[in-house]
Amino acid sequence: MLLQAADRLWDTTPDTARDHVRTAASIAERSLAEARRFVHDLTPADLAEGGGLLQALRAVADRETTPTLTVRVHLEGTPPAALPAPVESALLRIAQGALANVREHAAATTATLTLTCLDDQIVLDVTDDGRGFDTGTVPETEGRGHGLPAIRARLRQLGGTLSIESAPGEGTALSAAIPLEPR
Repeated sequence: MLLQAADRLWDTTPDTARDHVRTAASIAERSLAEARRFVHDLTPADLAEGGGLLQALRAVADRETTPTLTVRVHLEGTPPAALPAPVESALLRIAQGALANVREHAAATTATLTLTCLDDQIVLDVTDDGRGFDTGTVPETEGRGHGLPAIRARLRQLGGTLSIESAPGEGTALSAAIPLEPR
C-alpha cells in the first residue's frame, strides 16, 4: 500500500513519495529478517521425512548432482543412535549452504560431503575440485544471512568451529565440527 501511495504521489509530492518508499523498504527488511529467523528454526524437510542425517545428506547430494557436478556422500565412524535435532539441522543446513557456494562460485565437477562421527564431536567436511579462492577475502561477520557467514553463525550457536582451506585454482575444503556429549 505504501508503494502504491508513493507511485500516486511521485510527481506531485516526491518527498512524501520517497518517505513512503523508505518506510516500505524498512518494513520489508524487518519482515525478511523475521522470515529468515522462522526458516532458521524449522526442521529441514529432508530431516522431517525421517531416516536421519545421513539419508538427508544423500538426498541433498542427489538433488545437487547435475550433468556438470557430481556430489558424493561418505560416512566415517559410527553415527550415534540419535543426534540432537539442532545438530542434525545445523549440519544439513551447512551442507546445503556449502553446496550452494560450490554450485554458484566454484565451477567444480565433483564435491564430497564427508560425515565423520567421533566420540566427542561430529564433523562435516565439504570438499570440491573447483577454482578455489583466497580465504583472506571471506567476510567473518554475518552479512545477508547467506553463505559462509550463515554457516559460522550456525556453528557458533552450537559451540562448533569452522575451518576453510582453499587457494585459487586448488579447490576448497570446508570443515564444520560440532562437539557432542560423550557417548
